[in-house]
Amino acid sequence: MASAKQQTDTRQLVIKTGVVNRLVKEVQSYKNEAHLLKQRADKMEHDGEDVYEVRQQRRVHADSVQMIPDSEKRLAKAVEELEDLVVRSHRSPPRL
Repeated sequence: MASAKQQTDTRQLVIKTGVVNRLVKEVQSYKNEAHLLKQRADKMEHDGEDVYEVRQQRRVHADSVQMIPDSEKRLAKAVEELEDLVVRSHRSPPRL
């Protein structure tokens, strides 16, 4: 039977892995959204749509782009925490 420490470590590994997976998806989602919003704004401008509407679309794009660095920082921190947990888990072998 696994010790309480092993169960806690296993639980933390599952949680932190889930966090990393979620943040990877979040970063990719923001990048995709930013790309699509830029394309939409460019198309609106090319099609000669109202300048105000194009400007608004560019602002929406800029807001989306601003979310990427924050998400990438949170992802890097989550990966670092997961790596640290893996290293700590390997340093303390299970006791039988």
